Amino acid sequence: MNFLDFNIDYMLKEELQSLEKQNKLPHAIIINGGSEIERLNTAIFLSMWATCSESGELPCGKCKSCMNAKAKNHGDVYFAKGSGKTEIYNAEEIKQITNDTVLKANSARNKVYIFLDSDKRMPPISQNMFLKTLEEPPENVLFILTTQNSNTLLSTILSRATVFNIPLKDGFQEEDIELAKDIIKGIINPLEIDLLYATGKLTKKQTALNVLPVVSRLLRDGIACSVGGKCTLDEETGKALSKRLTKSRLLRLIELNERAIVKINQNVNLNLLATWLCGEYRRISW
Repeated sequence: MNFLDFNIDYMLKEELQSLEKQNKLPHAIIINGGSEIERLNTAIFLSMWATCSESGELPCGKCKSCMNAKAKNHGDVYFAKGSGKTEIYNAEEIKQITNDTVLKANSARNKVYIFLDSDKRMPPISQNMFLKTLEEPPENVLFILTTQNSNTLLSTILSRATVFNIPLKDGFQEEDIELAKDIIKGIINPLEIDLLYATGKLTKKQTALNVLPVVSRLLRDGIACSVGGKCTLDEETGKALSKRLTKSRLLRLIELNERAIVKINQNVNLNLLATWLCGEYRRISW
């Protein structure tokens, strides 16, 4: 991928490039976290990637298609409009979009549909209508949803899309950071008892939802340290992770956390989840 002058989070770049190389970029993407402008810019970048008319590394940033997508003026890139004062994506608009997806693109190789602030503007009734399209997506169509908190979306939506997280710039609660550090220490420690004890504290839904994103942030710090980058949360933990685990293993641990969050929102038994997480953390790291 050619990221041009887009200021996209380093880890997000790594994830996108990895999926592109494997030809596994999903048909439905949720861009979660970060600031509103970061989410919008990432969505615009992906719309350029999906519609670029050139060959080679995409997007080129120079062709007419790229220029139009960047200006939010491309005939094959649709920004859902919403209705009313709160600009809700109502059932009628979702139906119109669903009908439009089966039509061929006007000029680009893909059609792109972007839903900004979906966690606030797409009510459950609209999500349920949108679900069938996600289950049986037409070819050459890319759906992009942006959210501040993807966990508020229906679990059925989350399970049919890939969530890419942009790290938040604001702070976490101190107790959540400490528990996340304990989990990281347990992952690094050759004795499983420390990890078992730490993950055993994830038996309350809100605690798990608060702590797992912090664990992911610390794992990202490990990746940053491994490539000479700057840590965003805790340099000491980042250095310890980079010495113990490869970038590939750190990425797999981050992906594991994302799967765990989806399971939590599907109301999985949290005692079983904590045990499963402990086993998976060990399997990946050792």
